[in-house]
Amino acid sequence: MSVNFRVYFRAFELDDFETSFFWRQDELIWESVVGRRYYVSKDYERKWVEKRVYGLPNSEAFAICMRGTSQYIGNAYLNDIDFFNRSCSVGLIIGDASSRGKGLGQEVILLLLKHAFLELGLERVGARQLTSNTASIKAHKRAGFQIEGVARKAAMKGGKLVDLNLMSCLRDDFLLLWEQLRNS
Repeated sequence: MSVNFRVYFRAFELDDFETSFFWRQDELIWESVVGRRYYVSKDYERKWVEKRVYGLPNSEAFAICMRGTSQYIGNAYLNDIDFFNRSCSVGLIIGDASSRGKGLGQEVILLLLKHAFLELGLERVGARQLTSNTASIKAHKRAGFQIEGVARKAAMKGGKLVDLNLMSCLRDDFLLLWEQLRNS
């Protein structure tokens, strides 16, 4: 993989709710995310996007778009940004079903890490996924994350408590990988 990514980030636009609202109806997304399933109205989704347009404390959110077409395909997040401890956590959703399974998740994670480490000056980025979400775990590993452990019975899914995979990437690990990608 080179550093010529197929995706890029942009700021959220107020009308993005028209697209993201439909992703909230996608069962495959809800099965793979840590959070619980909830149902939203278009007005709720509009407000959710509006909050990202104007920003939330200690977080940054980006619309993921395809190069060439500018198609909005998902959302990427830096959460719990802690400048004192120089850490944060990442999250992403590839909402557009036709864009899943193409390795775009790894590119999104690398772009999030680049922003966290090279632009915000952070030292540690964490991630967590359902242990059943093997695609996310693989994408994070390919982007330089290492497994730290498992949080047992840490999330409610389908009426039962399930385990979460815990991962992190450190600045030095990312910089080595980034240099390899730039030279490939």
